[in-house]
Amino acid sequence: MESIVLVILLIICATSSGHKCVINRHLEVKVAEFNVADFQETIGNLHVIEVDDRRLCRMRIAIDYISAFQRIQIQFSQQFEDSDLNDAMISFMTLARNTPDSTSNFEIANFVEYACSGNECDKQFLIDHINWLFKIDYIEFEQKIRPLMMGYGKEAGQCFVDSTVTQCRAGKCFGSYIQTEIDNGQWEQACNKNQGFGVLLQISLKFDLHDLNPDAHRMYMLCQYDKCNEMNIMLEVKSIIDDHYNIFPVLEMFKYNSAKSTTAVKLPVTSDMKYITEQDLSSEFTMNQQSSLEFTTDQQSPFEFTTNQQLLSTSVTKSTPSKTTTTKNKGRRIQITENLVEFLDLPDEMILFIMNKVKPEGILLCSIVNIANHRLERIILDKCYSIDLSFDYYCSSHEFLNKRFYSDLLPCIYNCIQSLIIAIKHLLYIHVAVKAIDSEILPNLRHVKILSGRRRHYTGTPVTISSHYNSALHQTPLFSIVPQFVFIEDRFVNPILSVIRCSPIMRPIHSFAFDNDAALGVPINHDKLFFAQSSYLTHISITLRELSDCVRLLNQLDSAVHSFTVSVRTVYLGDEISMSQIESICCTNLKQLTMTVYRNILSYKEYVLPLLQHLSSVEHLTLLLAIDLTKSDNFIDGHHLQRNIVSYMPNLCQFHFHVRSILRNASYTEIDTTISQSFIEEQSVDYAIDYFNNHYSQCQIYSLPFIGNRLDFISNRFPLFDIKNTFKNVTMLLLYDDIKSFENVFFEHVAQALPRLRTLEISNQLEQEEKTITNPIEFSYLSTLILHKIHMNYAEQLLYRAHLPNLVELVIRNDVLLTIIDQDNRQARNNCSNIETLLIAEPWIKPRKVHLKFFPKISMKNL
Repeated sequence: MESIVLVILLIICATSSGHKCVINRHLEVKVAEFNVADFQETIGNLHVIEVDDRRLCRMRIAIDYISAFQRIQIQFSQQFEDSDLNDAMISFMTLARNTPDSTSNFEIANFVEYACSGNECDKQFLIDHINWLFKIDYIEFEQKIRPLMMGYGKEAGQCFVDSTVTQCRAGKCFGSYIQTEIDNGQWEQACNKNQGFGVLLQISLKFDLHDLNPDAHRMYMLCQYDKCNEMNIMLEVKSIIDDHYNIFPVLEMFKYNSAKSTTAVKLPVTSDMKYITEQDLSSEFTMNQQSSLEFTTDQQSPFEFTTNQQLLSTSVTKSTPSKTTTTKNKGRRIQITENLVEFLDLPDEMILFIMNKVKPEGILLCSIVNIANHRLERIILDKCYSIDLSFDYYCSSHEFLNKRFYSDLLPCIYNCIQSLIIAIKHLLYIHVAVKAIDSEILPNLRHVKILSGRRRHYTGTPVTISSHYNSALHQTPLFSIVPQFVFIEDRFVNPILSVIRCSPIMRPIHSFAFDNDAALGVPINHDKLFFAQSSYLTHISITLRELSDCVRLLNQLDSAVHSFTVSVRTVYLGDEISMSQIESICCTNLKQLTMTVYRNILSYKEYVLPLLQHLSSVEHLTLLLAIDLTKSDNFIDGHHLQRNIVSYMPNLCQFHFHVRSILRNASYTEIDTTISQSFIEEQSVDYAIDYFNNHYSQCQIYSLPFIGNRLDFISNRFPLFDIKNTFKNVTMLLLYDDIKSFENVFFEHVAQALPRLRTLEISNQLEQEEKTITNPIEFSYLSTLILHKIHMNYAEQLLYRAHLPNLVELVIRNDVLLTIIDQDNRQARNNCSNIETLLIAEPWIKPRKVHLKFFPKISMKNL
């Protein structure tokens, strides 16, 4: 009898096996407070309820990456009203949208929904994948997509509706691209379709974890400037999505193996173009038994880059059915499955996707032409509207490829090129090459950008600081000299200007840009115009040596110029500028003006103000200025900007600014009162005042949202940390304080508030009060660190107690450096392992053998 009861109980247990889920729970975590370990522990402790086999565990995740709130929200449920997900399915949606407080702000959020039937599968999903979702990097995607969505400076107007220009009542244009399993993609152009408040771009996809081919890939965009949904703009948006937001990393996140799928692979390309083997392959393309995609790895790679000529060749394997076999390659076991697919059997879209992964693009272009494969040539030549040759540098190994570009590639694509970015060393090459073309012109070229090629000669690593850093300007209070401007020797200036004036590439262009970090001079001789052949030129971005060069250039430009962006190296009293020169400027259609001077201006009232007041047609103004007012009694405040600049520009509709003004022996009480009463009424403005022990003080007044990328002489009292992440786009920071030390918690906050920080300079000789040992602080993008006028504590803080994986430039005092070398700290050695530029101060000396043993990438050849 007892045995019968036992059998019955076993049968009941076997037939009532449900699964457990988290039901009706809501969690919210602030991004600033997010800790992976704590979060996973919280999820692991959530109460679960057993549910019927026919019910699914469901959850939704919302992650706000960029707005002021920055939070993660999670909802558990058995059913969402609008959900159609089946077991083991995921929907993934990204929204880029305006923030409610300002149309010029931009935020990105992800929304993930997941359905599953495993025991506590919802909890396991979060534990496995929340860190990946949390760390998704949208920096480059945001920077590239923002101008196409916002259309800065462009007015609302007509839209395209099914390829026809139409006047839309709301002034908003809509565009979409939808790709499903049964078609290759459908485009739509229309007037505004309501996509939700402030939404500018929506990307969504849905897929099954048992078959990682997306069911649907959708893109919706909404914009409100003239004809912003034309097909060229929509194609560019889709191209940016394909390049900087693609679905494959999303699929890679879920490492689920099923009966339908095997390990996925992608094909990276190394920067030095070495031979690629199976070891370099990682998850990117999904394979299944019905449509297997796999590359052979026994003797040849599908892409092989030979080291002697660096030509791209395609080694393909015939698709012959075979059973699964296992082979060995350098001690590794590699499984070869059935139905191997040739690289050339892939559709054009997938081949183009692989080509887009090759960086820099110029190498791919030069490598694929004339390899006797017309299909690959056609695919690559179809994307030749934008050419970037800035990857080249002195002593690089790309000389052969450069010659191929000018001899073989340019004659094939010169009609297609719309945008061209080149280094200075290429000016003569391209001038000669274009002259050899029958038409002696690039007929569709609209934009040219010339870069100085500011890279290490032997490695190509970008350079921010140079030997000119040990300038006497360091002794000037509150004076910043980083980054150093590239010094172009006079013997090179005339050839550069000659090419700009005379080269045929300049004839058809509408837009011209010159390197932000290399300053040019404009000859005093008026017989030689700077843009002699560029009669269509409307947009100029340039860096000039002195303000007098700016005045001379503006005098040469005519009414066609619409936008002028200028960075000026120095503005001083001895500059040769007369009021008659300023008054003779005639740029009546100049609508957009941006002026940047980060080295303290010494003649603001004498020259800068009169120039700005004369340019009265400006509608969109941006000023990024540092002003020395040591002979004045008042900081630059809102009243000053309104009275002396805004009132002279009657058509001004947008004014962005960050003005840092410096006084000596300033009064405390009067200034705060003046500032607080002087904000421009319609402009959102903030400010910060600092008084230092060296008798100097500064006021920083800035419009919101903050549009600069640098902050200079920031103390403990500056409002650097706020819930709105005001300074999240800052890449260059100079910390200075002679009143209070910077503590460990300060640097923790810096790492959180400035996620894109690339250059950090510290000037503080006060000993830290709290020397607590914490986990290393990570500065993921920091490449330049300046530790000159510091207490030893800050070298320990940044080199011992921080993780700096991308640090390549270091300025440091000699005694501090020798102490670090003697202590031989492991974290410091790791942080210094990639440094290629080392400047040693006090005394200023070149690195010696005692220094170089700590810096393996520095050799005497590179100094």
